[in-house]
Amino acid sequence: MPFLSLRALWKGLKGNSLVFSIVFAMALLGFSLAGILRSPLKAIGLWWPLIFILPVIAIGWSAKFEKGLKLEPSFKRLLCLILILGSVVLSILLWWTKGFLNDRYADSVQPGPKFEPPREETLPRGPRHRP
Repeated sequence: MPFLSLRALWKGLKGNSLVFSIVFAMALLGFSLAGILRSPLKAIGLWWPLIFILPVIAIGWSAKFEKGLKLEPSFKRLLCLILILGSVVLSILLWWTKGFLNDRYADSVQPGPKFEPPREETLPRGPRHRP
């Protein structure tokens, strides 16, 4: 894990940065905040380098804007801890549930009465249909 990621995680755990806590939680759960911001930019047909640059600028701007919020430090720290620890617990719970469901139900599918196995058809091979 790169040093900057550990630094952002530490800032989130200390309660200094709500934006980095949100970015960490989304990344751990498999969502991309930059990807979410990128999709409307693609839809309007923006020049492709801006599609990659603008989400980074937006996240950096929101991190600077966060300092202007008048949140009590203890409440902000609580929100950051809930986001980070909640995303860790939720990802572990999702991992366990996926394994539990795969063990229980992965091989329990029975073909119905209208199921027809695929027919064996010989397809021509090669450009001139050589066998």
